[in-house]
Amino acid sequence: MQTQHNLALRAWFDELKRGIDLHDVAERLDLRRSGAKGNYHSPHHTDKSPSLSIYDNGRSWKDWSTETGGSCIDLVIHCLPDIDGPMDAAKLLGDWYGMPMPSTEPRGLPSKKSTEEYIADKARADASPAVSYLLGRGIDEAVMALFVRPSHVMDHIATAPHLRQKFDALPIKTARIFKQQLLQSGVVPKHAGKLLDDVEKRIHGRRHAHMTAISVPSLERLGLEAIPEIEDARMPP
Repeated sequence: MQTQHNLALRAWFDELKRGIDLHDVAERLDLRRSGAKGNYHSPHHTDKSPSLSIYDNGRSWKDWSTETGGSCIDLVIHCLPDIDGPMDAAKLLGDWYGMPMPSTEPRGLPSKKSTEEYIADKARADASPAVSYLLGRGIDEAVMALFVRPSHVMDHIATAPHLRQKFDALPIKTARIFKQQLLQSGVVPKHAGKLLDDVEKRIHGRRHAHMTAISVPSLERLGLEAIPEIEDARMPP
């Protein structure tokens, strides 16, 4: 295990050295530069001529006034006296550039799923067996339904960044039109001969009006799935 971690650390150090541009590091370290493309002044003394140069496509450096140089890790140590060695310098660079140190904790075995989580995962993968079973037991299709408020759905589509393009492409952006489209698509079920397009539901003890039912079996026949997360299906304490 220790050997594997040492290899991971070595790979991490190499990644930092290959991936980080020393000109950017020099700017973060507030090194003074002579012109837009010149050398940098040494951080340790006042030099009339800039004595720290960066080369090798921004991956190596040398302070000619002190004859020191190396990688980005060495530059951090050279400029920041409070840094205690290469590991501290690498951690700082990792924080700056989103390249964190590899974890030292061994990976444990995956936790065993509960019965509810196992069933939920199976249902997410393919809901048709569950739907067929319930229909075969004579369960009313209206019971197997999602209840949504069309205005809330439209608000979500309008404000969700990943759905913005779809919202902009809609010719008419109203909840009323969206509700009409649901009715025309045949996904709104009936109960006792009446369409469930404007009903009141009590959810977790609270009343919610103007809800429209969307049949889960109808969605499944259209190739769509609507399976809630197992946490969403549980009653609150």
